[in-house]
Amino acid sequence: AHLATHADQDLQVCALKCLGNLGRSEECADSMLTHGITGVLLSVLRSPSDDVKEQATYGLNALVTKAPFAREAIRQKGVELLLATATDSMSDTVQAHALYALHALSKIAEGNTTLMNDLNGPRHLLHILRKTKSGSTIVPLAKIIAGLAERSSACQQLLVDNHTLDILVGHMKAHTNTDTVQLHVARAIHNLAFKNDNVKVDAARLGCIELLVDMLGSSDEALRAEGANCIANLAINAQNKIIVA
Repeated sequence: AHLATHADQDLQVCALKCLGNLGRSEECADSMLTHGITGVLLSVLRSPSDDVKEQATYGLNALVTKAPFAREAIRQKGVELLLATATDSMSDTVQAHALYALHALSKIAEGNTTLMNDLNGPRHLLHILRKTKSGSTIVPLAKIIAGLAERSSACQQLLVDNHTLDILVGHMKAHTNTDTVQLHVARAIHNLAFKNDNVKVDAARLGCIELLVDMLGSSDEALRAEGANCIANLAINAQNKIIVA
């Protein structure tokens, strides 16, 4: 922990990398939590160095992914820092690690409120979604959006009101050859449109149906299934009538 805040940046990066690897073990993660390592990892997110932030976000992502019991401790102090890191960093890797950590934290009920209300989460998340062209950043963002839209109708409407659908469809068009992006963006669109006829009509207007139909020809079974599921959702309105041919 001492070396993780060392003035020698090369030594600091190596120490943080070790902590991140240790955090992938549940047994080690328990000890790290006891010894306040989460606070160390969060504190160095303020570093101007992307190399330092990359290792710190990697460690935090490892902890919240592999050690669910650490999520609450990190959520209480870390959501704001992670969101700021994801928003401000120019590094796709730093953004991706921070966003994956936020995705794990958003699964906690209180995390939804923190992300979406206390920190004006939609504005920050959608700012990243608008400016990024990186699939490694789009995927965790789509996961966060899909989860929030599924678990909270208020979050779903907030995302819809902030034109999330338009941005997601744009990324589908730009990443037609990237199965992972297609799959998670389609899932996010499905959840945004669930029980919302206005979103379904907008999705058709934006050309989403054609993109989903193309997914049905994929060799990837999961991608075909997601495409079919999304088409089925977009095709039927609240009165069980077909609204998309």
